[in-house]
Amino acid sequence: MIGRTLNHYRITSLLGQGGMGAVYVAEDTELRREVALKVLPPEMAADAERLQRFKQEARAVAALNHPNIVTVFSVEQAADVHFITMELVRGRRLSELVADRGLSPQRLLELAVPLAEAVAAAHGRGVIHRDLKPDNVMVDDEGRLKVLDFGLAKLDPGASGEADATMTAEGRLLGTATYMSPEQAQGKPVGPPSDVFSLGILLYEMATGERPFGGDNQIAILSSIIRDEARPVSESVPGAGHLDGIVGRCLAKQPEARYPSAQQLAADLRQLRTALTSGDRSLAGRVPGAAARPGLSGRRIVVAGATLLAAAAVVLVAGWLIRRDARVEWARTEAIPRIEAAAEQSTWLEWGTAAWEANQLARQAAAVLGDDPSLIAAWDRVTNVIDLTSEPPGADVWGKPYTDPEGPWRHLGRTPLEGLRLPAGTSRLRAALDGHVTVHDVILNVSYLGTSRHLVLTPTGELPPGMVFVPGGEQDLMLPGIDHLQGLPTGDFLIDRHEVTNREYREFVAAGGYENPEYWEHPFVDGARTLSFDGAMGRFRDATGRAGPADWEVGDYREGRDDLPVSGVSWYEAAAYARWAGKQLPTIYHWNHAALTWASGSIVPLSNFGGEGPWPAGSDRSMNRFGVVDMAGNVREWCRNASSRDGHRFILGGGFNDAGWSFNDAFAQSPWDRQPTNGFRCIRPLDPAGDDPALAQVIEMPFRDFYKETPVSDETFRIFLRQFEYDRTPLNAEILSEDDQGDWTRQRVAFDAAYGGERVLAWLYLPETPPPHRTVIYFPGSNAIHASSSEGETGQRFSFLLKSGRAVMFPIYKGTYERGDELDSDYPEETNFYKDHVIMWGKDLARSIDYMETRDDLDTGRLAFFGASWGGVMGTILPAVEPRIQVNLLYVAGLLFQRALPEADQINYVGRVRQPTLMINGEFDFFFPVETAQKPLYDLLGTPQADKKYVVYPGSHAVPRTELVRELLEWLDRYQLSG
Repeated sequence: MIGRTLNHYRITSLLGQGGMGAVYVAEDTELRREVALKVLPPEMAADAERLQRFKQEARAVAALNHPNIVTVFSVEQAADVHFITMELVRGRRLSELVADRGLSPQRLLELAVPLAEAVAAAHGRGVIHRDLKPDNVMVDDEGRLKVLDFGLAKLDPGASGEADATMTAEGRLLGTATYMSPEQAQGKPVGPPSDVFSLGILLYEMATGERPFGGDNQIAILSSIIRDEARPVSESVPGAGHLDGIVGRCLAKQPEARYPSAQQLAADLRQLRTALTSGDRSLAGRVPGAAARPGLSGRRIVVAGATLLAAAAVVLVAGWLIRRDARVEWARTEAIPRIEAAAEQSTWLEWGTAAWEANQLARQAAAVLGDDPSLIAAWDRVTNVIDLTSEPPGADVWGKPYTDPEGPWRHLGRTPLEGLRLPAGTSRLRAALDGHVTVHDVILNVSYLGTSRHLVLTPTGELPPGMVFVPGGEQDLMLPGIDHLQGLPTGDFLIDRHEVTNREYREFVAAGGYENPEYWEHPFVDGARTLSFDGAMGRFRDATGRAGPADWEVGDYREGRDDLPVSGVSWYEAAAYARWAGKQLPTIYHWNHAALTWASGSIVPLSNFGGEGPWPAGSDRSMNRFGVVDMAGNVREWCRNASSRDGHRFILGGGFNDAGWSFNDAFAQSPWDRQPTNGFRCIRPLDPAGDDPALAQVIEMPFRDFYKETPVSDETFRIFLRQFEYDRTPLNAEILSEDDQGDWTRQRVAFDAAYGGERVLAWLYLPETPPPHRTVIYFPGSNAIHASSSEGETGQRFSFLLKSGRAVMFPIYKGTYERGDELDSDYPEETNFYKDHVIMWGKDLARSIDYMETRDDLDTGRLAFFGASWGGVMGTILPAVEPRIQVNLLYVAGLLFQRALPEADQINYVGRVRQPTLMINGEFDFFFPVETAQKPLYDLLGTPQADKKYVVYPGSHAVPRTELVRELLEWLDRYQLSG
């Protein structure tokens, strides 16, 4: 069967062989996923009974919907081959996990509870498994247990008294003798208690590593099951008496003496797990299921003597507490520090496998510590809690780190998923629902982007080939230079999963695309001239003078380049192809909606930048939203919008010969340009009338070449400085509160502002070291504008400064946190409103320093300014205004393209910042591109070359915390302590 294709499933390998057929790994070529195929051999398919039983399995499992039961997708037939398509479960069978001496109590219950719950779910739908055994139970790579192989399942409990189908007409017993119930072994009708007996055998084996009933052959084993009583678990495993009652009740010979179904068994197992996990002696002493352990005649086993019972309970509890204490010790001394280390070594945007591994570690620790505050605090640093829904609901969702595209998928659950702890940063998601196209998506999981995520699954057959569905909505433009523009809503639309290929473009050429003016709807404008159709077509020639892309030859592409993106095309050619195909070029809003430039730190390293040519279209290595691929790198992609500069058209994402930061750049070029890196993809609005016409508007580009701008004269600048002067009136300062944060103390202080009769609030963080403390004054990122309270600023972001013995002053600047006003953005504007705020921020900073100078426990002689993001922008202005700042620290900073009035514009201040300055940035920053924002800032700083440093790390709007800490402390030790 290997290599054979059944319908649209290509078989790749054999997974296993069983009595009811072979199971293969196969690729679903339509949905592009791996599945398991259970194939009934032809000789069995010819047997009507066996074929009916095979189909019955599919019906039985399809009736179930449980995370611990394998999912059946369909039952199909290809020619004379009958097969079932199922979820592919990769992992280890239970038989591989059970050691010679059994599992630990904790591990046993971690597996036993979901196992019993899965069988209980089947019983609840009238399905009896009838072949429960370790080889039919898998634990996948994520630790999730799955019950497999319902090949002998029946839909109706056998209560009629008639012979059961376990025995065939020829007298052949169906099932696995070792794990049969007595009634199953005798061919009698079976109901849920039969599965309970089999579960009892499994529990016994998981606890002891042995089977309760043995024999040299099948007949001997069946005889032992019918006749013999199993030894108590505690005789094989001293201290495991807590399982005796439960396992004994499961293994009662008479069905009515057992648990009536797996539901009650699962409840007792959960109660036992709670008792052992909590360490509560009173709970552990009340062992579930211990009331009855009947023998062959249904006799109760009576434990003689209260003293013996009490002694046994003490031994049980003591043994468990020793093991539990060891687990608690592991959780506190190993798990939590490892989780915190992962948080320290990663950044809020560039999370990878570290966050996923830390999340798994936290789950294991939570099973021991519960809602321990230290664990929860560490867990919160590596995850964010979200609600994940889908339309329609009931979709199975898997996830994995974005940075590990070849890694295993980890099952997250079935929608709706409320309160899902998803690792922080960028993750890949996959959602599948029978009858619908599998959805791939990318989630940037950071708290300020909200706590709700929604997936839309489209019914199979409704999407055109090669296109994916994108739900409409309003999205901010995360493209430097135009990110100040108001986001515009799009309607639902389809977008090409990958760029248009050479093969696809050749169809346009063969259809007379370069000869039919109908497809060329836009006027051919070149500067002051408008060309005729024939004149324009004369420019769209390949290397041999034939119509076609610039890098084609003789009207066709070179051999072997079928699946490469078409390149060397102008904007006019891309727009004509889109018209011919019944599609459109995306606007920058549509393109931005799918690109997810915010996650550039994760996306760019896996993309085709700095290469020698494009990759074949369609690889999911570099994935964007909604399963779209290669929007970063490979080829630049033409968009519909024109720029206000010279009629250029936007071409976004960067290409194979560009630098990685170009993924974030709002780049436009001549619509006639036919460079080898120019390509495109198309969209198809689902409701064109519902799209806002402004989506295709001409975009005003505020790009600035800072090197060519001339700052104001020194005389004019001295006038600017007078704006920041104020009367040194009394501060009327007070300490409003003080609280202990562990390694430091936090004080909330207030003092008079330099304007309007207002009060400045501030947080002052004091280290444990003896005073006076060298001091750092902080200016926050733009989140401070949108937050209403600063109470959550505990000082954790400055922990490395405080632990180094430095104090940190965090003023609440005008327009932020509790001092919020009409300010709603950190972008500069050519308004008095913005200018006045810059002046107020300068005065707030100065009054904060005035206050610090009144305190004996602060040493402000070598005061350092620390600005992050928006604060980094202000670090190009405020140090030029305030001479008491002696050291300048700029984290993810740059010059902004938006202009302000001259009195508040960065260009007039940056050259007058002369303090020793450290700049630390991300290479793929979506706010501050390297070439146009970061480097100009560094080059234009007035700081002497020997006293400024510019450090760039792979990443976006953040750098690894360990590197940030190292660089900042080295700089402070050099320029603050030396003073």
